Amino acid sequence: MHGISCGHTDMDLVVDWIHEYLGEDVYVKNMEIGDGYWNSIFDTMIDSVSEFANNIQSDSILSSAEKINIIAHSQGGLITRGYIELFNDPPVSTYITWSSPHAGVFGIPKLNIEWVDKLLQETPYIALAQKEVNPAQYWKDPLKYQDYLENCVYLPYLNNEVAKKNPDYRKNIISLDQFVMVKSLIDNTVVPKESAWFDFYDENMKVVSYNTTTAYKEDWIGIRTLAESNRLFYRTTMCQHKYYPRKEGLDNFIKNTLPFLK
Repeated sequence: MHGISCGHTDMDLVVDWIHEYLGEDVYVKNMEIGDGYWNSIFDTMIDSVSEFANNIQSDSILSSAEKINIIAHSQGGLITRGYIELFNDPPVSTYITWSSPHAGVFGIPKLNIEWVDKLLQETPYIALAQKEVNPAQYWKDPLKYQDYLENCVYLPYLNNEVAKKNPDYRKNIISLDQFVMVKSLIDNTVVPKESAWFDFYDENMKVVSYNTTTAYKEDWIGIRTLAESNRLFYRTTMCQHKYYPRKEGLDNFIKNTLPFLK
């Protein structure tokens, strides 16, 4: 699943890699949501999740599979994790995310759409932003955490940060056979880059490890269970964010992805 400001063709090379290293007979669905580029920016995350699920369940091969595997880049990781937590039918076996902002973002490079950039920086939690702009729905301001909890319509629920937690989200995450999280050590797109491992800023703007948080200790979405059963894998790469699905990302694919697909 591709990331923001992209379409499914941006993942074409990844499909080629899978066929080259695992065989031409491996069935791969290169997923698209809406029209790709524009819908990756202007949509609601929950609608993207629903469309992703519909695309899976309307595919005769995938819908009849005992289990499926997912590779997701950037924002695509939040869409596909939404599929796992809300649907997971067919269930996911191996789940691999490349620099996906699992803990949210607080500051991103400009999308080069002036009013969107201004909206994200100044008023990400107003109704317009939450209804129309995907990144606003996982924008996590550590200095306005209560505002985030009350008005952000997607990520607080996905991560079970809200008071009324959904036990199905945790149940579906702990059903994974493998969850592989790749973080780029030189990522300047996901801010903070550590969000790829669920790590995030505290109220003092210091990045803290997720495994020191209440969310991890109380296992809100099952990450601790995966870790303690040796099904959670933390990987790093020196691939820049946008290059994961390009030729520069082949090394990451070979080292951090391929071993988990064999």
